[in-house]
Amino acid sequence: MREVSIDVRSEVCPNAVEKIQSVLDQLKEQKVAVSRVEIFGNSIFAMDEVEDFLFKLGYIFERTSVEGEIRIIIKGREGKSEEASTHTQESIAVEEIKQESIFEDKILFFKDDRVGEGELGQKVMDTLLHNLACSPILPKEIVFMNRGVLLCADVSRYENIISDLSILQKRGVKLLACKTCLEHFNLIEHLIVGEISTGAVVLEKMLKAQGVISF
Repeated sequence: MREVSIDVRSEVCPNAVEKIQSVLDQLKEQKVAVSRVEIFGNSIFAMDEVEDFLFKLGYIFERTSVEGEIRIIIKGREGKSEEASTHTQESIAVEEIKQESIFEDKILFFKDDRVGEGELGQKVMDTLLHNLACSPILPKEIVFMNRGVLLCADVSRYENIISDLSILQKRGVKLLACKTCLEHFNLIEHLIVGEISTGAVVLEKMLKAQGVISF
């Protein structure tokens, strides 16, 4: 039986979760018997996301904090079969929270490929959509216009976001990408998630919705 340490002190959301997922998957593939897993981090936001990730997969763990360093100790797993534990993060996320989804009559409107400026804005967008993919409360529709359509089609830069959007789509959220915007970026034939829509359709949906949240 091995004890495993995973250091995510240099990682930010959602990279910390991705690193832990990779290590756990590798241990399963190699059929390594593990008695204890310790995760070390120093970002409160990243470790909060790690906790949510572990909780959704049914892991039993405890969290401690000493002098700015956060440690999570995985002690075992509750109520999960070996077959279920080998599923990918995406399939587990869909299966475990599909029945708990609550849809609000709201539309999320993305007019850019980031929330704010530069690299930080991209990381915020990545984290926002990842958290939404795992949330029990969902909007009925998400609209992408202007540079926002890149999130649905440009897999070279937005692979993680496209994966989360795919989860949202499978959970029943309707994704609408502006046709004019896709044509502008020459992406009309490269749409990966969602469906092509028009400005007139989008406007009508926004006017009928109980609320529109813009990013």
